[in-house]
Formats: sequence, structure tokens, C-alpha cells
Amino acid sequence: MPKLMGPARPVGWLCVDDLGAIAARMFADPERWSGAVLGLASDVRSIDECRTLWRERTGRKPRGLPMPEKLFERFVGKDLTTMWRWLRTGQFDMSTQATREVLPEARTVKEWLIQRPK
Repeated sequence: MPKLMGPARPVGWLCVDDLGAIAARMFADPERWSGAVLGLASDVRSIDECRTLWRERTGRKPRGLPMPEKLFERFVGKDLTTMWRWLRTGQFDMSTQATREVLPEARTVKEWLIQRPK
């Protein structure tokens, strides 16, 4: 991802638990949310920033598995590499406002790291 998107490019993050909580709230109130289009992110950080937060929390570098792009695409298809290339220069709203309106307690990357075991 950092090689295709760039390690300093900001990107939106949302932990899967918060995504589940948002989905539950939407399913509980389908009249309100039917047809809504929301960009969901609880934090906006670069890969480099996330790596720094990881090191601060765990005391070690994040693990990595260098893999040639073509081999990676054989496992997951081309959609992810296409998305990461687009994220290098693509312009889109990464506001956290919509997420906070649905789930004010949605975690930032740092909060998520603090809550998970070391």
C-alpha cells in the first residue's frame, strides 16, 4: 500500500468494530438511513503517521511482508492495487463529520491502538 499510494498521503481510517456499530444503528433506523450515502472515516492519517503510532504503542516496528505487485494481485485481484494507485492523487472528502454524527465515540487510530492488547 505505501509503495502504491505513498507513505505520507493522508487516508481515512475506520476500525471494523466501529463500522459494525454504525451498521447496527442504521439497520435499527432504516427509514432514516435508507438511500443515504456516507463517507465513513473516524480519523485521517498517513501510513507513516500510523507506523509512528504503532511504534509508540508497541515498542516495535509494524510487521511488513514485501511482495511484488503482480504476486499480490494474484492473491487479491487488481482492485486493491488500482484503488491504492488512485489514492496517491485522487481528491475526495475525508471528513470525519458523518461518522461522528452517527457514532460520536468512533475511535481514532491512536485510540484503537491503545484499546487493543500489546
